[in-house]
Order: sequence, then structure tokens, then C-alpha cells
Amino acid sequence: MDCYRIGGEDTRAAEHAHEVLRLSQRPDGSDRSPMRATEARLTLAIVSLRNGDIDHATEWARTAFHADRKSVKSLAMITDELYHEAHTQFGNDPAINALNDVITSFYTSIANR
Repeated sequence: MDCYRIGGEDTRAAEHAHEVLRLSQRPDGSDRSPMRATEARLTLAIVSLRNGDIDHATEWARTAFHADRKSVKSLAMITDELYHEAHTQFGNDPAINALNDVITSFYTSIANR
């Protein structure tokens, strides 16, 4: 999933991300592998941005950052990618303000650890 995302193979990245989410979901709806599911959601956020869908990107990111995470460094790398993708695709367009707020909230939470 990560290699496809980084390589710009968005369709394959999204397919793998959805499969990770499907496989990691417990019957009660919780994540069996929260870190992997979070990475999958951030992948879907990046793919959504590349497809011009800021609203879905924001929702995927918001859901990703509400998960119980362990490896902040790994998430910070993907979050940096999300931030740069947003600004590459949309520049200073106010439409990305909600996504910027979600990203800023993530960085604030890890700074306070």
C-alpha cells in the first residue's frame, strides 16, 4: 500500500488500503491492528486529495487520527506526505482549512506527549 501510494499508483494504493481496513476490522467494528488501519486511512486521505476530494480526505484523516496509535514517527512521515500533497494540489485554497486543522491537531497532540 505504501509503495503504491508513494509511487503514485493511487488505484492500487486505495485497493490495498481498503483491504487492510477490511482485514483489520473485528466483528465489533474496532481495529485489530490500529496502526496499520491508521496508515490505510491516511493512504485513502492522500488518494482522495489526488482525486480532488478534499472532504473525503479530511474525513479519512480525522478518522485516522482518532485511533489508538503507538508509532508516532511512522504516522508523522505519512502526515507530512498528506500535508505536502494538500498544498501541492490546492496551494492556499481555503478549502483545505479543515484538513489543515486536522493535521495541526495531530502535530499538537504529539508535541504534548
